[in-house]
Amino acid sequence: MKNHINILIAAILTVSNTVYSQPLRIFDKDDRFDWIQTARVFLLDAYQPPFAPDLEYDADALVETMVDMNANVVRFGTMGKYCTIQGVRFSTHPAQGDRDLLSETIKACKSRGIKVIPYISTGHKLAWSMLTKDFPEYAHKATPNGQPNRTHMYVGEDHGTVCWMTPYRKAYLDYVEHVVRDYDIDGIYFDAWSPHYFWQDKRLCYCDSCRTGFREATGLEIPYHENDDDYSVVELETIDKYHTWSGEEYVTEVVLKVREIVKLHKDIPLICNINNPRRLMHQDPRITNSMDAFLYERGHTILERAEGVCVPRSIGLHVWPYVGVYHNWPRLAFQGFNYQQQIFTNLMFGGGSIIAQPTGYINNPEHREYVRYPFGVIKKNEEVLEGLENYPYVGVVFAYYSPEGHIQKGWLNGPTNARNSTLGAFAACLYNHVQVSSISELVLDDPAKLKKYPILYLANIPFLSGERIKNITDYVNNGGSLIVSAATALFDANGNRQSPHSNRGIGRYC
Repeated sequence: MKNHINILIAAILTVSNTVYSQPLRIFDKDDRFDWIQTARVFLLDAYQPPFAPDLEYDADALVETMVDMNANVVRFGTMGKYCTIQGVRFSTHPAQGDRDLLSETIKACKSRGIKVIPYISTGHKLAWSMLTKDFPEYAHKATPNGQPNRTHMYVGEDHGTVCWMTPYRKAYLDYVEHVVRDYDIDGIYFDAWSPHYFWQDKRLCYCDSCRTGFREATGLEIPYHENDDDYSVVELETIDKYHTWSGEEYVTEVVLKVREIVKLHKDIPLICNINNPRRLMHQDPRITNSMDAFLYERGHTILERAEGVCVPRSIGLHVWPYVGVYHNWPRLAFQGFNYQQQIFTNLMFGGGSIIAQPTGYINNPEHREYVRYPFGVIKKNEEVLEGLENYPYVGVVFAYYSPEGHIQKGWLNGPTNARNSTLGAFAACLYNHVQVSSISELVLDDPAKLKKYPILYLANIPFLSGERIKNITDYVNNGGSLIVSAATALFDANGNRQSPHSNRGIGRYC
């Protein structure tokens, strides 16, 4: 038998051919966008100063700071409390007048070699006055004949929720086309693609468009109770149907059309907020396939940051994790060697870096060095680093969710599940100086990708589809080495524990 590395605690079992409902296939995206990997990004959102409550934005001051700190990309908010551009059907800041802040930013940036990526606020909350006075037809109705969900967000006036079934959809698509067609931009960033962004409770809308559209599509009415406990089983099933209907309408009539609009006018990357690596496999695959790169809002620990960058890179996708955190104090310059450590970690595993809330550096130049230095290293070695990939040796398959019966709990060590097992396997290799990548489960669907890793590590993965077991079996037969631990493949796709006698698959190698 060929050389195999096998650690067996539980046999790998054959399971049904049912897979998680994600027929996602994204491999080796266009390398024309490899510049994303070495991007040194400043993020300016328009929810806080210098865009709200007062408008104090100075594009020239921003660009001078970016040049000094070796940043080369700005992600600029075209919508926050208010719209920062002209020529669209959304309200601008009361003090904005005829200023177009995106135009000002592009003018200041382009002469200094800085790329501009506008942030197209996607289904995000809008200023309360915009939704109740200027454009009430865009509003989500959280109750029959009611108003949007209302919340306070950072500074200035409150925000309210929007509904994609209203005229907001057409205004948004026109807004996207205006930005892509009429501005000299290098990419375009969207928020999280969610059809019910910031909706609360049962995430229902009672606007006329939702009520009429859902009735025509299903013959059903959208149920409503003030108390969530009062919904019957039938009504809860109706709510699921509403979410399915509205979600499908959203993907086909918004997400796919947005990509079509962008690519019609410019060959630039589409980037969205995926937030963390597990969402790659748990959102509609048509959304993921429509994007060219992703942003993580949170990096968590340095270890999780390294892991999270590896996962999308293993299937050819670019990723920007935040450096630091998104906080409530944009005028403060958060600084320290932790920022350097985060930037270098992103770099080592193939990710770019995005500095959230950087405006504090404009008036506090003494803190710039902590970002200037690592960004300078990247700038100096940019040509070498673009397209660089983590050397494939050990591939630890990333997993997050565990069925209840899969989770083991102990009074001393806490719970053992797929999440801490796969992270722990990645950490064990990393801390022992073994070349390792945390890889997407999609690698198991692609024999060509899989065979690049001499060693495959399945650390307590509860479920493997029949097709993936076949691919792993072929991988081992062709010389690949396999490490299996804990309760890998002991559960079916529904989370039920299987009989150990059902094994007819790769368990024979263990």
